[in-house]
Amino acid sequence: MQYLVDFLQKPINKTKVYPFLKCNQEEALMLRYLSEELLKGNDEVSCLDMIHALFAPKDSIEILRYLPLVKNLLELGWIAQHSFLKNLSQEVVLLELLNMTFSLSVSFLKLVEEGGINLTNGLTGTVINHPDVRNFDGKTFRLSFVPSIARDIVFKKL
Repeated sequence: MQYLVDFLQKPINKTKVYPFLKCNQEEALMLRYLSEELLKGNDEVSCLDMIHALFAPKDSIEILRYLPLVKNLLELGWIAQHSFLKNLSQEVVLLELLNMTFSLSVSFLKLVEEGGINLTNGLTGTVINHPDVRNFDGKTFRLSFVPSIARDIVFKKL
């Protein structure tokens, strides 16, 4: 849990996991907020509540500025959306995000808990050698599925 403590206590851009997130500081602050809410027992947080709590927008128009950040976190695979009415395979429309709730993804939780993402790609004996797929010691590891990274990976046999 040292990586989670580090993520919650240090300046966001100085944390050990920040370089692995591949997001900007505002997006990382959203992840920190969701992490803090998880520790309070709130595993789902509404998009609008998160934006108001973190950025205190002056008006409704300013809220719109933060929606692409939430969408990027979804695309990176760090958060998951929850909606009973939407088919999750459809394209995400920014304005729909306002009324959705989000939680941290398993990939993010593994990153802050273990210091890396230990995933398997379904190919027995395959190690993925990619700069984005390394733990904090710089070692490669087995990879399963991270949508944002998986599209760039070159598979090499052991």
